[in-house]
Amino acid sequence: MADSEKQKIAFIRALPGAGHLSAAVIYVTMGLLAGLAAIGFRGPTPDLRETMRAIREQPFGPIILLLIALGSISLVVWRLLQAFADLERKGTSFVGIFQRARFFVSGLFYGGMPFLVWRMFTGAPVRSGEQWAREAASHLILLPFGWTLLVGVGIGFLSYGGTCIYRMIRGNFHKWFHCERMTRFQQFTCFALGRIGYAARGSIFLIIGSFVVRAGWHLNPGEVSGQAGALHKILLQPYGPLLLGLVAVGLISFGLFSLATLRFGKVPVERAGQLIKEAQARYAAT
Repeated sequence: MADSEKQKIAFIRALPGAGHLSAAVIYVTMGLLAGLAAIGFRGPTPDLRETMRAIREQPFGPIILLLIALGSISLVVWRLLQAFADLERKGTSFVGIFQRARFFVSGLFYGGMPFLVWRMFTGAPVRSGEQWAREAASHLILLPFGWTLLVGVGIGFLSYGGTCIYRMIRGNFHKWFHCERMTRFQQFTCFALGRIGYAARGSIFLIIGSFVVRAGWHLNPGEVSGQAGALHKILLQPYGPLLLGLVAVGLISFGLFSLATLRFGKVPVERAGQLIKEAQARYAAT
């Protein structure tokens, strides 16, 4: 293998690693903020904006935000490669296309983080997740059959929330990791963190999805809620502080699970090498 090809594969291998590290910092911080809200030490329940602001207020906060932005860009590139280059070999079946579309949507989500960091650095106003979601719903519902589109978006959130709950129940993360490099304790701890983390994420997305479906059905974008609203809804339930505390533990667990993915996660290096060779062959033929 040529040195240039090795460098390209090393670059591709580093993309998900930087992204997982960025996600770990975000989810651990978000979980800590949610935990503080649960015990009454902090007022609002956190969304991505509040999480980024909390990070900026820490020592070396601006540097950490810059690194998060770079990691998010890396993860966006990785998700796009998964979606369009089919690095994971999902194929073109209905299920494969659905999974590749999920990679693309995930890339869009992480693509918003560098934009958010840039606005914070420039002092531009940053809208909350609730404001952004309701504004987007207001535009969407004005389109022909807009209420149907909004209900469809809500069903998409519900579907992803259900997928998270399914992953929590199954706990079958073996295909994602180099289990042969892990001790039994590491594997048990990693998979337990994954279960707890996906339970928390699933709960949040199920609540968000239900709000979006109701907003479309009632033709009322004001009913749309983001993550902060979903966490606040949990806090208002009977035993709400306890439930929110459990979700906070889940978010922290998902951040630690992302770190485990950084350390032991599989990267399709062979597939990446094959794609690089194919691209080089097409370039040489032109």
